Amino acid sequence: MVNVLNTKESQDVKKNYRTVTTAGNVSIMPDKLATITNRKYKNAIDFCNEGGAYMMPLDAVDGLEISDGKFIINGMPASRTDLYGLVAAGIPDNINLAIPKALLTIILENNAKNIEENKPIAPVTTIYIPEFFQYVGKKTVSRNEVLSLINGILSFQSMMGTIDGDILPVLVFMGECQVKNTLSFSSPYLNRVIEKINASSICTDKNGNPIIQSNGKPKTKPSYSYIVKPSIYSERNQKAVAIVFIVIAVIEQAGNNEPHISAKTILNRNIMLRESFYKMKSPSDKNKCLARAFSKAWELLQTQTDLEKVYLGIELPDSTDKRNIPTISKLDTVFTFKHHGKQKGKSDENN
Repeated sequence: MVNVLNTKESQDVKKNYRTVTTAGNVSIMPDKLATITNRKYKNAIDFCNEGGAYMMPLDAVDGLEISDGKFIINGMPASRTDLYGLVAAGIPDNINLAIPKALLTIILENNAKNIEENKPIAPVTTIYIPEFFQYVGKKTVSRNEVLSLINGILSFQSMMGTIDGDILPVLVFMGECQVKNTLSFSSPYLNRVIEKINASSICTDKNGNPIIQSNGKPKTKPSYSYIVKPSIYSERNQKAVAIVFIVIAVIEQAGNNEPHISAKTILNRNIMLRESFYKMKSPSDKNKCLARAFSKAWELLQTQTDLEKVYLGIELPDSTDKRNIPTISKLDTVFTFKHHGKQKGKSDENN
């Protein structure tokens, strides 16, 4: 349920100078956005139903609520059958995938010790609003932007995340305190995703036992990339943003091999783009749809990522070159991202 301050509290806000020191126990903001590169769970914050985890939007229905981290219908726990029967036909237009990605990163940053020690992740996360907006590249914060963030979180309350057969709420808005200038949320789904990724990242020997390093900690494989800038949060072209995350995952997973991916594969993995593309009837409209998404994505790879710092000499598509913009007759076009190697210690967690 959304927390709303009463009139007196709202008036008190104007009387007090709100700073992070008066906000109480709030989350530390990370430097970069975490992108999941774990192969099994790479689509956890996406709608592409490949792998062990992904999200699905639900149709609005009377009686559907979230209580204690579970979906409830008319006062009773919702079954898998109930929830799959409510899956919406399409993805809402107002969805901003950068929101759960930013919040996932904050959860990771503030639960690092618990994650390392396999202890439970804190169920509720509280952020100091000005610090969050500074994190995503905004110097000033208007009330409308705060409300937009709240509405963005609320838009994910009508989504379920499925992970290894379990179904969990993606995001739950826990309330805003205008007196402290803070906002709280919970995410049973993101917490579970983090726990699953942590478990699957542990390297094992041929007998399935964890490989222990000299420092006494298990050896782990990199599971996240920190190449995307948090300021991508403000980008309105969400189809282009989705392409950026798809390409980042391909590059990071390629290792020493040459990263490459076809336009058709990107289209199939980018559910928002795919839905728009196939709704359009004329070839001209389809080509315009592709052009808007791909040209912007190639621009964002240069302006909203550190790829050129992390991968020496990486060749990124020129957004102004028409040869880099696929059409319906050139969906087999393969994009390659040649480079001279990754700088050691850059972008990966657990390196």
